Amino acid sequence: MKKKIFLAGIILSAILLILVESNPNKRVRMKEVRQFTETMCLSDEHIKDLKFYFRRPTLRAEMVYEGPLEKEKLISIMKDFKDLVDVEFMQKIGDNYWDGARPSDFELYIYSDKDKEGNDYDYLIYSQYNKTYRSDENPDNIDGYKTWTISGAENEGVLYKD
Repeated sequence: MKKKIFLAGIILSAILLILVESNPNKRVRMKEVRQFTETMCLSDEHIKDLKFYFRRPTLRAEMVYEGPLEKEKLISIMKDFKDLVDVEFMQKIGDNYWDGARPSDFELYIYSDKDKEGNDYDYLIYSQYNKTYRSDENPDNIDGYKTWTISGAENEGVLYKD
């Protein structure tokens, strides 16, 4: 009887481990993120949902935006995120979710339809720590999340580069 209970415990533990490991996205629930999310949703009635996730090496946000989304509004949203995402903030993300390693990039996916999933986004706003995808602490390769780009899924190209 004890062997059966022990074996059942091992099997249950293995199943839980598989379930936990199958979703590599960690929901980000830091105070700064909660406050930012609340402020964004209160300041624009068209923002229906905003969530942050971390998956090495990227901090990702997903926004559901219902209503007209012109280029000027996209730039305004980008500037709001640019005020949040800097080297210090990204280091806090790394400290909390990645054993102190700083995330290499930030991506904001904007969906105009709640039912869209995966790569069916309408707009992508992104920034990265290094100027190239090569992780290099050479000062010439460090951008530090200062350059931001907006691209559109349908337009298949860069709509704005800051």
